[in-house]
Amino acid sequence: MAVTHKISVGALVHRIEQSGDIHFRFSSRSNAVDGIKGHQKLQKSRSEDYLAEQSVTDLIDYGDFFLELKGRADGCLPGRGTLLVEEIKTLKVDVERLPEQVTRIHWAQVRVYGCLLAREYGVSEVTLRLTYYHLDREQESSFDDVWNITELETEYRRLMDAYAKFMAERLKWSLTRDESILPLNIPFGEFRSGQREMAVSVYRALASEGQVVLQAPTGIGKTLGSLFPTVKALQDQGYARIFYLSAKTSGQQMARTAIDQMREGGLKIRDVTITAKDKICFNPGTPCDPEYCQYARGYYDKLPKVIGQVQQSERSFERTEIEQLAKQHEVCPFELGLDLSDIADVVIGDYNYVFDPSVYLRRHFDEPEKYAMLMDESHNLVDRGRDMFSASLKKDSVLSLRRLIGDAAPTLKSALTGVNKAMLDLTREVQGEESLKAFPVALERSLKKFTQAAEVWLDEHHAGLFHSELLEFYFDALRFLRVGEQADDDYVCIISKSNKETVLKWFCINPSVRLKEGFDRLSSSVCFSATLNPKNYYHSLLGLQEESDWYQLPSPFSPENLGVFSTSFLSTTYHNRENSLYDLVDTLSSVIQSKAGNYIVYFPSYAYLDMVYNKFKERYPEVRLVAQQPSMSDEERQDFLLAFEEGQAKLLGFAVMGGVFGEGVDLKGNSLIGVVIVGVGLPQINLERNLIRDYFDSEGAGFEYAYQYPGMVRVLQTAGRVIRSESDRGIVCLIDHRFNEMSYRQLFPEHWRLTQVKSIQHLEQSLATFWRQFEVQ
Repeated sequence: MAVTHKISVGALVHRIEQSGDIHFRFSSRSNAVDGIKGHQKLQKSRSEDYLAEQSVTDLIDYGDFFLELKGRADGCLPGRGTLLVEEIKTLKVDVERLPEQVTRIHWAQVRVYGCLLAREYGVSEVTLRLTYYHLDREQESSFDDVWNITELETEYRRLMDAYAKFMAERLKWSLTRDESILPLNIPFGEFRSGQREMAVSVYRALASEGQVVLQAPTGIGKTLGSLFPTVKALQDQGYARIFYLSAKTSGQQMARTAIDQMREGGLKIRDVTITAKDKICFNPGTPCDPEYCQYARGYYDKLPKVIGQVQQSERSFERTEIEQLAKQHEVCPFELGLDLSDIADVVIGDYNYVFDPSVYLRRHFDEPEKYAMLMDESHNLVDRGRDMFSASLKKDSVLSLRRLIGDAAPTLKSALTGVNKAMLDLTREVQGEESLKAFPVALERSLKKFTQAAEVWLDEHHAGLFHSELLEFYFDALRFLRVGEQADDDYVCIISKSNKETVLKWFCINPSVRLKEGFDRLSSSVCFSATLNPKNYYHSLLGLQEESDWYQLPSPFSPENLGVFSTSFLSTTYHNRENSLYDLVDTLSSVIQSKAGNYIVYFPSYAYLDMVYNKFKERYPEVRLVAQQPSMSDEERQDFLLAFEEGQAKLLGFAVMGGVFGEGVDLKGNSLIGVVIVGVGLPQINLERNLIRDYFDSEGAGFEYAYQYPGMVRVLQTAGRVIRSESDRGIVCLIDHRFNEMSYRQLFPEHWRLTQVKSIQHLEQSLATFWRQFEVQ
């Protein structure tokens, strides 16, 4: 049975007619709401006979598949034997400045609408009208072109045939891929304990196009256990593409490793990893403009050759490979990564490519395809969601930009002065942090004035001494305005003032409604993590369906291999840290003396880490130490981990909970035999956390949602660094009297066998007993 592939008119013309250079400055700067309002205003101004929002559809049989085209023309005006078809484009730049490659796409779109509506109305000649509406000036400019139906049919068929050629290549590859999937077995010959149950749960969710949430212990093989059944679903459930999302690059690397393992078993598949623009750009700080960046010049003319080359391969494209390919063909590496995702079976990247309203992959999610998403370490999405839907402005950024501009752009400078005054008026009486009940009207007005002035300047000047800084603040201001316009009871506006900085922020307290919009873009979603407890917390904040399935998978490892010890003789609360410092340092010494090997001690903050590190170094200078530092480079992070290579020499690492070494770190065997967790991981007390507490107090869970649950996620993720394979043996030592309270103990994993210790001596005895059971008789 021939498959039907659906595509919109907009996607068709963009794929086939896109050519020339990357012109970033001509991308749309009007938000969706402004654009819709502009369209509606013009449509209402037309005559009574004018028909707005006319649907068009067509189905063409290409033998092995059908192409179904759908779209909606902005308007048409039928008459006796005549027809006018109109396409409306809203913008904030002068029409004369639009490059030919942009207007060519617009004309191609109206020609498709003209052809299909001419068929419907049975006319032989059509007047095509392309209307541009300048949102700021409220000015429209219209251009007419007359075509006969024969010419339109020829042009339309050219576009569809060109797209059909692309689809034929895609179908050919899919058949090759599916033939390799059919006999594919799980790498290494068999599932780990619990991994089969996970794979079955994932496949059932994909088959029913549902959602499943899996709490799977560390070491179960979640990456392979989710990817293997999803790859199978490409072949027998008709999914077009898999999106594998991870908040950390280590999780993305594990996904690529799992795919490579399946390749070794005969799988033929293409995967691409999307790297953030600021990391992969060859010319950071340079405008995405052919006049200033050679990698933007002729990009779309070079792209077909690059895509054709990649279509002959079955390989993985991550940052290094994409950079090499981009340099070989002298094209933009970031845009190339996005375009490679069109021919990839698996797209690997960050959460924001599905959920962030500013950067989600519209090329995929605005089209009617069947997609599956696998989301690693899903517990991170709550706070990441808050970040994605929040927006902030720094007063210092306003002043810095104004100083950079000087007298070079008086209108811009004046607009920034207005923004600065509005922020100054707001913060004049503020000390510390305060929340506002409404969007400040004066600030909103001044920001709009600034964005309008910035758009004019950016349109007329494509580079300059302050171009990149202006562009950055322009997008910050635009985001702040857009968030403010749609802010509801889930938001609060916060002013934060200190000697160093003044910040105004729209803070998203509850991200669930907006996260749901991301989940709704997918046919099926699989969320997994070792820490998704309690269920009511994550279910209420992640934006999942009410009918989503939840599973708790058992640990695949013997519980005897992990010793968990909680102390009742030490308090690490903020006020008791100084008093318990010596006892804490001596306790750490006792832990690492119990068995030679490598350990990491985790702290809730860098300040606490530094305090204990310095005292430990002073008291036990013979012990080899390594400490995490803020903002470590990739090389520094690698050096930290390399220090834990297997061996029996004592090494004590110092790290922070929730940091880069708190999750996604895979130190097996003797590389790490124990972790010490100091404190219950509570986030720092601040206005944002207190606002979360107040918001959820109505449900009787304010403290838990704001502080306790996020803190325990850090604790449990940190504890998961110890047992990574069947042969691992190790200990987790919990240093804080609060770990013995029932409200915390009920959040512990079921497989933990907890030993409570009442003194250092008791701890030493308990550790000795644990390690003795593994001694060779």
